[in-house]
Amino acid sequence: MRNLIAIFLLTIISCSTKDKAATHLSTDTNQTELASEDGAVFNGPCVFEKKDEMKNTFPFNVSDKVELVSYQCRRDSYSNDNLISNDKFSVANIKQRVSLGKSQRDSVFSLLYNYKPLPVGLDTLQADCYNPRHSIVFYEKSKAIAFFEICFECGGTRQSKGVDFGQFCPEKMCMLQTFFKTSGADFGVIDEMCE
Repeated sequence: MRNLIAIFLLTIISCSTKDKAATHLSTDTNQTELASEDGAVFNGPCVFEKKDEMKNTFPFNVSDKVELVSYQCRRDSYSNDNLISNDKFSVANIKQRVSLGKSQRDSVFSLLYNYKPLPVGLDTLQADCYNPRHSIVFYEKSKAIAFFEICFECGGTRQSKGVDFGQFCPEKMCMLQTFFKTSGADFGVIDEMCE
């Protein structure tokens, strides 16, 4: 656990800030806005603010298994409703699956819910791609119940309906990327955002 905390602190220091990340993003207004589906904008540096508890937060509070998944870049048009089909995470060409232990679940929960962007400006960044290769999948009694899909290349995300994984900022995305790499789900990780 101490090693993971040390890695996250080092990542915060070394990760790019909003200005550096913007060099990898398009400002064309015809592109998809870099925001989660609930409209949470990817902006500003991160701050740690512990507010949420795992025991009260879906899907963590009901999941008996949390898995990191990496796969070939999918360019198909799965909708959020189709990423879980017949109680299974339905993405093809999965290359790695890593089941998380308790301390890893605590870490990923903290990353998703306790790191928040500072309220700086209202400027938005634009994504110039969406080539997802990574997901966090939640299971209850061997059935997939929720997912959080990530494109580390541009910082775009998708998630199950009715699930809020918090607001994002460049440092948070870098910490998640480091978490995937150190946990063994590093297939297809592109370090563009965190150089």
